[in-house]
Amino acid sequence: MAGELSHIDVGSQLSKTEWESITAHALDGQTTGDIIYASSSSQLSRIAIGSVGNYLGVVGGIPAWTNTPILLADGAADAPAWGFINDDDSGVYLRSVGLLGLTVAGTGRVGITSTEARFAVKVSFGTAISGTDFSLERVDASNLRLTAGFEIDGDLNHDGTKVGFYGTVPVSLQTGVAVSAAGLHAALVNLGMITA
Repeated sequence: MAGELSHIDVGSQLSKTEWESITAHALDGQTTGDIIYASSSSQLSRIAIGSVGNYLGVVGGIPAWTNTPILLADGAADAPAWGFINDDDSGVYLRSVGLLGLTVAGTGRVGITSTEARFAVKVSFGTAISGTDFSLERVDASNLRLTAGFEIDGDLNHDGTKVGFYGTVPVSLQTGVAVSAAGLHAALVNLGMITA
């Protein structure tokens, strides 16, 4: 026998109690967590419980545990390969070889939520250029910090009310600066552009 379902041995006679018993049948080698499936058109068998991280797939027309990655179709921006119930135009898709896309329908947003006081979102570009990895880290309730350098090829528009450079505490726009060496020096020091 190899996991088949069969009657238990009740001797030469079968009582009413034995007939109605939930233990009147057993699977060969049965253990907690096993799953019954039809191994043929006339036979019920068991598949043993899988391991952590396994999921139930199909091999040769019967159930089998596997940890082989699930493959998705490429999809497209308006028809993602991995979507959401009642929202079939938002999700993940393959933009091109090696490039994963995330699409959100309409004016939606991508949200990242954490219950921790600090958390980081890391973006990696592969081990060959791991020095260019960066992460976006929330340092407190109102501030985010980028942990790597950036090269900006376009315009930079800062709409905030304060700014600070090289680790200097951000300060407000320097107004009323005296048009003199001392005045300009003080303003640049306040911004962190030069040292005193």
